[in-house]
Amino acid sequence: DLDAPGNSAWSASVVHDGFSYWQVTADRASAIVSVSNNFLTVENFDSDFYDGKLRGRAVFALTNAPNYQFDFTTDRVNVYKLLTAIRGKKGQTSGWLTGQCTLQGQGSDVATIRGQGHGKVADGVLGEVGFFGIISQILNGISPGLGSASLTSGTATFKFVDSAVKTDDLEIQAGVYT
Repeated sequence: DLDAPGNSAWSASVVHDGFSYWQVTADRASAIVSVSNNFLTVENFDSDFYDGKLRGRAVFALTNAPNYQFDFTTDRVNVYKLLTAIRGKKGQTSGWLTGQCTLQGQGSDVATIRGQGHGKVADGVLGEVGFFGIISQILNGISPGLGSASLTSGTATFKFVDSAVKTDDLEIQAGVYT
């Protein structure tokens, strides 16, 4: 009885050549989807995701107070392709994202989102920093890169609190200026 989720219990193994949600897509995705006791559960989610992997699980309450929880990991996801999809335009940030995140919230209310995780971007270019202020521009005019350094990797643990992402331990490496 799908009209009354409390009276329903079913499970299915799902494999699909493509999956999309919001502005992101996966080339291939598989999962075990089940409904029982007013909950929709997605277990063993495994997808090819921007040259890497996205894996995890999700639980959705099928009640008047629709809450949810996501637990997922990424492994060597192409940051350039992911950010291009999210932003809708190309950028210059590159690298490989590996990390883990747990989120929970209620309905579409962003203020209810809580969670935590950690992430690492390696082998990339996250941005550039001019170390010598206006002189950096002059030095870069003489020889590109002389007055600045590329930010090549970063790591952080983070929390979602009060509609914001917060971290106390962001570490960014800038090549020889680490």
